Amino acid sequence: MIFNKTGQSPDTKLLVTIVVLIIFGWILSFSASLAHFDSYSYVRKQGFYIVLGLIVGFFVLKTPLSFFKLHSRKLFIFSLILLGIVLLPDPIGFSANGARRWINFVVFKFQPSEMMKLAMILFMAGFLIRQEKEVTGSLTGIGKTLLIVASSGLLTMLETDLGATIIITITALSMLFIAGSYIKELLMAGAGILGGLALYVFYDPTRLDRWLSFWMNDLWGKDGVHQTQQALIGIGRGDWTGTGLGAGIQ
Repeated sequence: MIFNKTGQSPDTKLLVTIVVLIIFGWILSFSASLAHFDSYSYVRKQGFYIVLGLIVGFFVLKTPLSFFKLHSRKLFIFSLILLGIVLLPDPIGFSANGARRWINFVVFKFQPSEMMKLAMILFMAGFLIRQEKEVTGSLTGIGKTLLIVASSGLLTMLETDLGATIIITITALSMLFIAGSYIKELLMAGAGILGGLALYVFYDPTRLDRWLSFWMNDLWGKDGVHQTQQALIGIGRGDWTGTGLGAGIQ
């Protein structure tokens, strides 16, 4: 049975870091909801998902690593299929503010790129074990890794989810580096991908404006830069110590 005691124990430092981030995020949710809605609804909602996440995390901890190794390929392929489904027209694929990143399940909206972040880690871990000689002894391993990254990166780019594309790509290349791949070729591949992303941003007016709005205040009235504007206002007003619980305006 996969839920039998496995003898696996969490990394203490990692666990403490996760708990600190959870508590910090929960406090921020409390502050934001108190400042704008004078309500604890967001805090309760966030608390529910925290408890749910901890329960899922407990069962994951009790699941043998062999289970993830066995099913990582299936999870990766399933995630690719979901990323493709997102591109289907409404009402299956759901779009908002010019981005199509969700699958509409009526009751809730699901974002497959979040699943792909986990699926990529699990699949790459198994792939690097199976292809250890090629990864560390030839350029073929890098080529295969780039194909794996491209398969998910192309779909997330079509969804205009640049953030997920960058996170997934950096994660995969970092794992390849840790596995002992050629550093020179890996840096060249990373530079090529970075250059491609730069061109993508340059030829996309919305993303270019969002990037330039960090330095050009005259772009603040344009669509797509609201998040950047609010971030800069929050940092400028609160500085390092903040304005206090419930006193923020963002």
